[in-house]
Amino acid sequence: RWVHLEGVFHSSGTDVQLSLALEYQRFEAVDAEYLALTRRAARDPRLLELAAEGGGATALRDQLDRMRSQLGRVQAALASFLETQREAFPRFYFLPDDDLLEVLGGGRLPAAAQRHLRSLFGGIAAVGIGDDESGGDGSSAQIISVSSVEGEQLQLLAAVDTAEASSAHGWLSQLDGGVREALSGGLRAAIAAA
Repeated sequence: RWVHLEGVFHSSGTDVQLSLALEYQRFEAVDAEYLALTRRAARDPRLLELAAEGGGATALRDQLDRMRSQLGRVQAALASFLETQREAFPRFYFLPDDDLLEVLGGGRLPAAAQRHLRSLFGGIAAVGIGDDESGGDGSSAQIISVSSVEGEQLQLLAAVDTAEASSAHGWLSQLDGGVREALSGGLRAAIAAA
């Protein structure tokens, strides 16, 4: 559990850490305790010495049980958080937990979701980014087009401004609507031309 959660909390962005603030603090406490224990074991790998240094075998077992219990609570809260995100944006059901955390951790940055677009949207392989209107700090982007795997490009009728969205699923929902509008407009134009 520690290995999985360590990757989640230390590689995810601050949006995920803020959403799970209590669990993040709980994980950080267990993380520090676990790393101290592994350092002690690295210095002297004999179990009896490790147990004696920590107050005996029973104390060591209790410490490990307590850490496992705390990590279980963190993992349950994380699963609940991810389920809430999937309910808010059902396309997230197509992503495994680690990939979803990567997208959520990127927040309003389309680059964080770029490699997962094929899983989220069947026909979209990449998004075209326009000029950054946020002052060049890279904290947001204007999505102006989408591309398929075959290289076909669809210009959106209105750019999706990721700075206006409060979360990843916010701008992804706007992107979904923008693609629908662009396809609908193209279809109307084709029917009118026929």
